[in-house]
Amino acid sequence: MPGHRRGTGAFGAWVVLGVYIALVTSSHILWISFASVTDNAARTFHTTSLSIGLLVSVGPICSAIFSIPAGALPDRFGYRRPLLWAGLATVVFAFLRPLAGSFPPLLLLTVALLIPQPFLINAVADLVNRHFSDEESATATGLGTMAIFLGITVGLAVTPGLVSVLGVRGAQFVYAGVAALSLAAFWIVAPRTVPERLRAPEELDMRAAIARVLHSRALWRLAAILFCGFGFYLGMTTWLSDILKPHGIGNTLAGLVAGAITVGGIAGSVALGAASDHIRRRKPFIIAAGLVSVPTLLLLGHLGSFVALLIVAFVLGFFLLAALPVSIAWVSEEASLGAQVASTGVGVILMAGNLGGALVVVIMGVIKDAEGNYSGAILFAAALAVVAVAIAVTLRDPLVATTTDASTAP
Repeated sequence: MPGHRRGTGAFGAWVVLGVYIALVTSSHILWISFASVTDNAARTFHTTSLSIGLLVSVGPICSAIFSIPAGALPDRFGYRRPLLWAGLATVVFAFLRPLAGSFPPLLLLTVALLIPQPFLINAVADLVNRHFSDEESATATGLGTMAIFLGITVGLAVTPGLVSVLGVRGAQFVYAGVAALSLAAFWIVAPRTVPERLRAPEELDMRAAIARVLHSRALWRLAAILFCGFGFYLGMTTWLSDILKPHGIGNTLAGLVAGAITVGGIAGSVALGAASDHIRRRKPFIIAAGLVSVPTLLLLGHLGSFVALLIVAFVLGFFLLAALPVSIAWVSEEASLGAQVASTGVGVILMAGNLGGALVVVIMGVIKDAEGNYSGAILFAAALAVVAVAIAVTLRDPLVATTTDASTAP
């Protein structure tokens, strides 16, 4: 029954979401923490800066490979058990990783640390479905997915200062401790018996759930949108320093511009998620993300003013990254899917997004090498935004469809 929560009160639901946010944030801090101290990490683990940089790519690869099973488990068993096991694995390998003495064990421990990450991320749909009503779903999902961007921001911004005081290994132990505290808080706060779903409470067996997901045209269109969106987002952020260098923007300032995209994404995930709930629409926010991306991507590639770049980057992140929680909420509400397979559906669209990110980064690099500059690569990124809008226009807003069906029911 929409509007009624089982197992937790209104305050308790937000507390559960809060400790979930802490758990996901700590995982993403651990993932990105070497990115801003590659030289220090290379000396610590007796390897090269390039090898340390490659460790960052492990996250999207693990997410792409394990995204669907990571979504299927919460649908089958509820969010609590998968989150506890994934959190425990994260904590164990977070404490072991700083003990590595060279790159091979460091790589293996990083893979082991990041395999649980999609199991943490994809559980957000099931957690929201069991604790939050329809009127709060995009808001709650926005806060849950904000943890991704928050973890990236903290990991990039805090690590250099922490390393200067404690060293690379010491900083990693601190982050492992944060993950352990987050896991302990989740274990204490999350209800021992997972509440029933607020929407579509009946269960499906695994085969029926997968079949429903694979036969949903709306889901595959959403997956294509995230393929494009993640693609040009990761493509631009990966090559942003090189894109801005000819305009007199150094690496430090380019890092701040990239950070503005993430900060904008944090603000947009909360604000636009709440706005989507308020007006009871999802589709306009997906379309807006693509429409705003086209001019902002082109401006990022051609502006030479640092202040102007910060503003444009914030606007891009505000609209683009906020499309992620809206898309996740959409999956739960899509008539061809339903809440029983929401986490599995989220796994599909996130897998597509990570694959898009990995592929577009390579394509943009190839275009740059062929042309000698990034003009063509930026146009390619903007073209992907146009494609995403074109696909989004063909979708039927799930909340509009629900309202229409309800009004025509006998």
